[in-house]
Amino acid sequence: MLSLLAIAVVVRPQAAFAGNGWWGGPGESGDCSTDMSPGPDGADVEITIGNLPPSTFDEPVYVIWNAAKKSKVAYSPLRDPAGAEIVDCFRRAYAKAGKTGFNGGKVLVSATGEATMRVHAPATYKGHRHEHGRRDPHVHFSICGQRGKPKKVDFTSAGLRIRGGCQRSRSAPSAVSYKVISAREISSNTTMIVASDTDKPESATMTVSADTDKPDSAIEKNNQEESADLDALEFSSVYGCLDQTQLFDQFSSSCASQCPVFADVANGQCVRKTDDAQNEAVIEATWRLGLDCNDKCWNDAAPVARHSVRLALADHMDITFQEAGVVRLRRDSSSPATLAHLTVVVKTRRLDVGSRFACCSARRRFGSIC
Repeated sequence: MLSLLAIAVVVRPQAAFAGNGWWGGPGESGDCSTDMSPGPDGADVEITIGNLPPSTFDEPVYVIWNAAKKSKVAYSPLRDPAGAEIVDCFRRAYAKAGKTGFNGGKVLVSATGEATMRVHAPATYKGHRHEHGRRDPHVHFSICGQRGKPKKVDFTSAGLRIRGGCQRSRSAPSAVSYKVISAREISSNTTMIVASDTDKPESATMTVSADTDKPDSAIEKNNQEESADLDALEFSSVYGCLDQTQLFDQFSSSCASQCPVFADVANGQCVRKTDDAQNEAVIEATWRLGLDCNDKCWNDAAPVARHSVRLALADHMDITFQEAGVVRLRRDSSSPATLAHLTVVVKTRRLDVGSRFACCSARRRFGSIC
């Protein structure tokens, strides 16, 4: 798993998943084994996932999942995923655990690393501000207690596809990706083709950069790829507030109807005031990251991780995330499966020279987890 994703813990999760023990955490009881459920009553689809971290007698592992509420338009997720009801906003597509319409569950992973998820045929929804059209119907899932963005199973016209997630098996020399073992529609027992891991994901994959710095045009291309990654936008705290026609307050790390009197408004965010009289501060830092990640996991995780880093930097410095203009991830050429390098460059007139060094020093505390 790309360790960098742990940096996202400094950014508040989306409201659709926040305050909800079904996403990554053990819930209010502090115990992952509570609130067990095989899925909603009358579920339409059954999906078995493999290569998950296996449960042992001493360390049971639980998988949690949630999909959009049941589509009001009847359709076959396995044969005709394009037939799903389209909700205008993801925020209205999901129900929380324990609420009417919740389309998820939690089960124990087997000793062989397998788990079966059951869901109603889920609705789908449009991308951020409708700029990216409809999304494929999908199911988000996570290992209870594991940090980072949930993984995903997509229902596509080419078959079922899984995005994200890998772990080092005891029997394998390198990391192995989570995989869909089987899928069927429960009422008709219709089975589903599983898309190849080499198929292109829903959005552009990330090309590993060379050791040299990228020219501006290449950086802009990566930024465009990041913004085109629909999961990066869906799990972005800033875009979540904008979708509610609110501002994102970098000082409180939450949505706001207006900014504090001491703040400026820029790109829909409440941030430090700019000082045009001072020189632009340039803050640059590089970290070496530990990885346990294969090619597929890297391509699935890197765009979202880069956006999470931008959000974390902005949240820490109380600036716009756009001012973190360069967030570059590349795998180490000599050890691409175990090492990577993260370089960030922030250019801003919102911080004086003294603050600049304080911010750099404070950011070093993330060096061990990103």
